[in-house]
Amino acid sequence: MNQLGPYIAVDPISAFKLLRIVTVFFRNMEVNTELKKLEIPMIDIVDNSILPALSLLESSYTYSDELWELLSLFTYQQRFRLYSHWKSIHTPRFLEVQRGMVLGRTKYCIKRLSKDTVKLIGRLLGKLCHIHPFAVFDYLLDQVQVFQNFITPVVDSLRFLSPLELDILTFCVIENLSSPDKGQLKTDDGTLSVWIIALATFIGALYKKYPSDLTSMLQFIVNELKNGKSLDLLILREIVSNMSGIDPNASLTENGNDALTGGEIMKQEVFHTLAVRSSKRLSSRLKEALLKDDLLPSLFILMAQQKSCVVFVDSETLPLKLTGQLLDQCRDTFVQFNSFLQFAFKPDECAAILPKADSLIRDYYLPIECSMYFWRENYMREIEAKWKESVKKLKGEEQTIDETQSLLLFSQSFQNVVNSLETSLIPLNEASFWTDVSKRLYVIFWLLDLGDLQCPTALYEKLIGKVSSERNESYESSSKKRQKEDKAQVLERKLKDELSGRQQHVELIRGYLQQQTSTLFPLQTQTNPVHRFIQTCLMPRAMFSESDAAFCAKFIELLHFQKTQNMQTLILFDKLFCDSALVINGLTEKESHSMGTFYEMLLSLSLKWHSNISIFNEECCSHPMRLMKDEKGEIKDTQVGYEEFRALIYKWHFRLCKSLVHMINAGSYVSKRNALIVLTKILPAFPAVVPHFTLLILTSEKLRDKEKGVRNDLSLLAASFHTQLKKRHALMIPIDDFYIKESKSDLNSTAQSSQSTTVQSTNSDRSIRKRITVDTG
Repeated sequence: MNQLGPYIAVDPISAFKLLRIVTVFFRNMEVNTELKKLEIPMIDIVDNSILPALSLLESSYTYSDELWELLSLFTYQQRFRLYSHWKSIHTPRFLEVQRGMVLGRTKYCIKRLSKDTVKLIGRLLGKLCHIHPFAVFDYLLDQVQVFQNFITPVVDSLRFLSPLELDILTFCVIENLSSPDKGQLKTDDGTLSVWIIALATFIGALYKKYPSDLTSMLQFIVNELKNGKSLDLLILREIVSNMSGIDPNASLTENGNDALTGGEIMKQEVFHTLAVRSSKRLSSRLKEALLKDDLLPSLFILMAQQKSCVVFVDSETLPLKLTGQLLDQCRDTFVQFNSFLQFAFKPDECAAILPKADSLIRDYYLPIECSMYFWRENYMREIEAKWKESVKKLKGEEQTIDETQSLLLFSQSFQNVVNSLETSLIPLNEASFWTDVSKRLYVIFWLLDLGDLQCPTALYEKLIGKVSSERNESYESSSKKRQKEDKAQVLERKLKDELSGRQQHVELIRGYLQQQTSTLFPLQTQTNPVHRFIQTCLMPRAMFSESDAAFCAKFIELLHFQKTQNMQTLILFDKLFCDSALVINGLTEKESHSMGTFYEMLLSLSLKWHSNISIFNEECCSHPMRLMKDEKGEIKDTQVGYEEFRALIYKWHFRLCKSLVHMINAGSYVSKRNALIVLTKILPAFPAVVPHFTLLILTSEKLRDKEKGVRNDLSLLAASFHTQLKKRHALMIPIDDFYIKESKSDLNSTAQSSQSTTVQSTNSDRSIRKRITVDTG
């Protein structure tokens, strides 16, 4: 049979008989293990005769279809080995003649391929693929990588391919991606090559339209990530985006940000658009592929590890701009992948497959922001389940329970999870780590999410009103109208129930945090606990995503309003604003957007206190707004006055303006870009005074004109910021109205009193008071 080779196709009847006999053999081999010893000879028959015989048959779709029934019994590794032999090794001269003939006809067809001729040319390409698919696919992929506008008609023209040919196409795509002759980066400017971007787009469109096996492509991505090749995450992002409708580049609207804090029904109504809902079948295909060969945990862990690979390995050879883009791509793909897991999997399915949070950190070296990003929702679901079970038991005994009993039961359930997390997370850091930060604060901060701190009541009411109005304005026939009314009524009831549940959940979380106000910040530590809180909690999470940045700002606000002991709000604000340049200089583009959101929320909160003395007295007096410590290290009871606080805010604005202007004027490309992004994000709260407004207008105008035609992306950012800033001219305040400047005699007396106090304090307290001293010059 090996001597006969592919020429068995001369007699099609014999070729079909042999194919069917071998197919039955491999089916029976799964049941009868004694046939296992004949597996290798039978595979050789497939390799030498059955598979290459397809090229000698005159466009036989039936043979191709039956051949796939045989090859589908093999693993993709076995199939790809056979394809490789068919393409390159087992190529008798007559097959080369067939290849040349098919290639010539393919070029003829591709020249006439357009939107109007897709169906006709697709039939011709399908017939050619039945003869020699490699000749067709190699030429098609070459064209797609050069002409990106060719992707859509090419994908549409592949509708007449058999499952075997789609599998061979996947093999050809992987072969192109792994070709050592192609560079993934351009040699002139270090940006991504056009061919890999086009191929990633083609892959996403291909798997969306045709039911080809995804396992081999996902395994290729896993192997590339193991080798530290983060660029191939672009392929995974396109696959998930096309097959689930979840776009990682989509910017959230105001409703989108609020919907992140809502329940599952609200998220479905706001985020799960028609494209997402219609892709459930495609999502199930991707889900089935991820459940094979441990691909799901492998991709999850490797994506989270890529940040360290990019920072410590790739950054040595890649340009700084591209390194930042890779970091953003790793983070965006990780967030997109987690969104897909929440959409396509049941909560218990992923939790049973992925390692626990402490194992991800200890065994796989994942940062805590990545490990808790997935597990946070599962832990909260566990708390809710335990609390509801406790409430149900108590209701069975007492029939009714009040809010105090409910809070007590919730606190017990929450505390059990917190205690277990403390037990698992404490050994992951050295003992010295926990001397400056509270274990309870650390665990609670990483356990909670934005939806645990606030409920989007206004958005719920808006959606309920929209559903109610659509139900009343239906003009269809009676039967259809009744069906729509029933669906709308069910949806309205679900939204109302979910709103009530979310409001109760937020109140319970706030009640639990109120009970913990005395345990979150230690009193005496080697380092100021606020500084360590910023370092270990706020900065890593605020840079992760915009929703996490909003959580950080809301968490600070909640700790302040609940009068958390030893929580020094002003020192925290002062450290964040005065050292902003050190943080902003080292951010990527997406991190700049996130930090801009974080700064904007804190600046808006401080301006709210600045706007009216009654608001300041209500929300700041008797709250943790103290600045000094006595000789024992205890915080004094001396409160910051309203005018002193207004002067502090001017100091923060002055430092921000000075730092950001310096970055724009004298910084590198990354510094200029980050400064412009942050300035655009904080526009609702900064600048607030006329001199800062004037300086920023001149600076942005100068940068816009300087970079025009040189670095157009910077020029566009500067022009956008300049335009938006000019619209806020009427809101600017003169300095004399923003705060009251002290006279020289007042300054001298303040300096003397400050000097006498400093003698009695520690060195760390001197540095803190020096930072708080109002800069009026």
